[in-house]
Amino acid sequence: MKPPIFSCIGDITLAIGDNFSNYLVHTLHIAAEMYAHTLGFDEEMTDYVNSLRNGILEAYAGIFRGFKNLSTAQLLIPYAPQILQFLDSIYIKKDM
Repeated sequence: MKPPIFSCIGDITLAIGDNFSNYLVHTLHIAAEMYAHTLGFDEEMTDYVNSLRNGILEAYAGIFRGFKNLSTAQLLIPYAPQILQFLDSIYIKKDM
């Protein structure tokens, strides 16, 4: 999967808002899986990994902004540890 698809997911969420909740589970699962597969990559893959990180961040931002209804936003609560772990991993490897 190419990293820009995650940016598109953020845009789609902004466009359809709370209706994206039907796809939330699958989207967050795929984002976590894709990023988990990059943890062992070498220096040559730095551009790809950074591109993937940016795409996932843009997807998260679109999802956070797109969910206007409080009950829909609460669907994100079970994924808070996963999202925070992702942000922490970016902070730890901020020199990349």
